[in-house]
Amino acid sequence: MLSPAILTLFSGLYILRNDETLHQLRGARLPLGFGRWIRTRREVAGITLNDFSRRLDISPAYWSRIEREMEKPPKDELIEKAVLALGLSLDQAFIQARRFPPDMLRDIATAVHAYRTFKRKEDDSQ
Repeated sequence: MLSPAILTLFSGLYILRNDETLHQLRGARLPLGFGRWIRTRREVAGITLNDFSRRLDISPAYWSRIEREMEKPPKDELIEKAVLALGLSLDQAFIQARRFPPDMLRDIATAVHAYRTFKRKEDDSQ
């Protein structure tokens, strides 16, 4: 018998999870977290940890903890600086950090507000 189905975030998409899919996913390679992803990009660019940290104006110890997944992804501003330094996609970096880019958050807030206003007017007219 299958356990109750639940939604889970996997590789940026919501999937239906049950005992069968859990069994299939156990052997699957999980997507890289932000730290491992950015570290790989930094190393491919041939930039040392110390040099990169200096460019970001942070301590190498802190950035090392981020890259080793011992810290959560950093603040938006630091993600933006790192992406700029490496010439990467800002959207991809936020996907790896598992959060919305700041401009998209503002757009979502506007859309939610517009929806609530519309629904309120619709409910009032009934």
